[in-house]
Amino acid sequence: MKKNILGNTAALGSKSGENWAVSACRQLWLLPFFGVFCTALIVVPSWTNGTVTGKYVWFYGSMLAVAVAATVFAMLERTAWRAGFADVLIAAYGVGVVCINLLCFRPVEATKLILMLLIVVLYFYFSIFLQASPRFRYGLWLFLLVVALVEAVWGVMQLHGILPHYHGYFRLTGSFYNPGPYACWLAVIVPCAFYYVLRDIICTKVHFKLGRWPVYLRWIVALMVCICTALVLPASMSRTAWLGALAGGITVMVMVKQRLITAIFRRYRTFVIIGGAVLLIAGGAGMYAVKKDSADGRMLIWKISAQAFAKAPLGVGTGHFPAAYGRAQAAYFRSGSGSEREEYIAGNPDAAFNEYLQIGIEQGAIFLALFLFITGYSLYIGIRRRRVAAVSGMVALLTVAFSSYPFSVLPFLILPVFFLADIHSPAVCLPAVWGRGAFVWQRLAAYAGLVIVLLCCINRYPVCRAYHECGGEWMHGNNIEEHERLETALGDNLLFLFHYGRMLSDAGRYADSNRILQRAATISCDPMLYCIMGRNCQSLKQYTDAEQCLRQAADMVPARLYPWYLLTKLYAETGDIEKMLSAAKTVLLKVPKIESTAIMEMRTEFEKILIKHK
Repeated sequence: MKKNILGNTAALGSKSGENWAVSACRQLWLLPFFGVFCTALIVVPSWTNGTVTGKYVWFYGSMLAVAVAATVFAMLERTAWRAGFADVLIAAYGVGVVCINLLCFRPVEATKLILMLLIVVLYFYFSIFLQASPRFRYGLWLFLLVVALVEAVWGVMQLHGILPHYHGYFRLTGSFYNPGPYACWLAVIVPCAFYYVLRDIICTKVHFKLGRWPVYLRWIVALMVCICTALVLPASMSRTAWLGALAGGITVMVMVKQRLITAIFRRYRTFVIIGGAVLLIAGGAGMYAVKKDSADGRMLIWKISAQAFAKAPLGVGTGHFPAAYGRAQAAYFRSGSGSEREEYIAGNPDAAFNEYLQIGIEQGAIFLALFLFITGYSLYIGIRRRRVAAVSGMVALLTVAFSSYPFSVLPFLILPVFFLADIHSPAVCLPAVWGRGAFVWQRLAAYAGLVIVLLCCINRYPVCRAYHECGGEWMHGNNIEEHERLETALGDNLLFLFHYGRMLSDAGRYADSNRILQRAATISCDPMLYCIMGRNCQSLKQYTDAEQCLRQAADMVPARLYPWYLLTKLYAETGDIEKMLSAAKTVLLKVPKIESTAIMEMRTEFEKILIKHK
């Protein structure tokens, strides 16, 4: 074991100062990749939702730098890169999703399609460099651990009030908007760090040698990641993150100590099974009790999402999950199938909190099957090749994906493509024709990637310029002409569309407001969109359309009283006394999630209406 681990330092470079200098210079090729990893750390507080928009703009710039570096590398370095079976599958998945969306669906969510293309290209760039030299593998893994360490220390300092947080209700957010994605991101990387702690700990049991400093450095960074993550994960109260870190850690232990664990299981099989079952039941019950409403809410989301998937097995288009979910939930409660408990906990989620269901709903059963095949095949290859860090990270990510929304958060998308590239490098080659002309394939892949990245960045440039020029002003201003100018660039930004539509409604431009809000409704299931559209239709004397919009809002989230309030006002204006009294009674009988002064005023007003029409 000692020889295996410490002997690997020779693959990272010779002990001579000259060779180490050459090795260090070659690591400069990885600087753009370091920028991609740093995407998770980027926050621009002056921008609206700066923890998200800042990361997007940084990622676009980093990908352009990666594409240029990879192209120059392919021209100067004669390293063999071979396309493998997994490469073809991943390319087919990414290109297929984009083509199907462009041909069959209305691609309102251009950002997600652009990201799909960039992430696939990033996989191939990772693959080219990981096949080129083991030094690059060491450098990439080390820097990813450094980024995770910075993120974990960031959370520790937030807990102590040293650094600001980015959510009004939580002290722990890291560089993310809330503690959920933050904790889950760390939970995906901490099993990788745990593996390197176990792998490199041998360096502390032998005599110190300066030539082994790469192993010492990696071990220290990995150990610090584990310690700092252990401090912030409990404070995050994210059950999904705990499960992800546990699943990844168990994977590391099984792969590293496989023979020992097998022997223990055979000898104490009964105790292991009983103890495991007790821990699983007790742990599950405890995690359910921690956030009961949240757990019930996710169960309802999965239930409605499964119904939405059954209605559209071929998909509804990338980015259109919220609209499909809103229609399915409204139909569910309209049919009378929902219980009072379900009506109380129902909300308007932007994600399915289960990436497998969301992929099925948006991309269809065929692409879901292809996604599952790619991940299963990759885990199989990774286990065979003993790529413990990448496999444990993938297991943690896939566990998190079962009850959260990691693929909707940009920093998460970078991790699986790196893990997959690490697993599949060197490639399991296709038939002989794919193995010939390795230098040619490398250059073709680099050139094709550069063209794709350039086109994507040209497409995203107006968006980046809009964020840079306007910051967060468009969320607070009332300049309609300015919003008209930004509509093309920010046409798939839900916050922008909502604010713009409401501003047009307040200005009396009801038809234009509905046009914008209908676009927003294709990427959201917020009932307020339908409430505003209903009011617009009522102002235009389109009472039938107004009633349909308000009923849709009321059925989407039955516990919300505002749609019923607007329906009562609508029926009063149209003179439909029977429906007006029915809607007023609904407002009085429903139990809201949160009592407020506005709700008390609505009830007082409707009590007077009921007394008047007795």
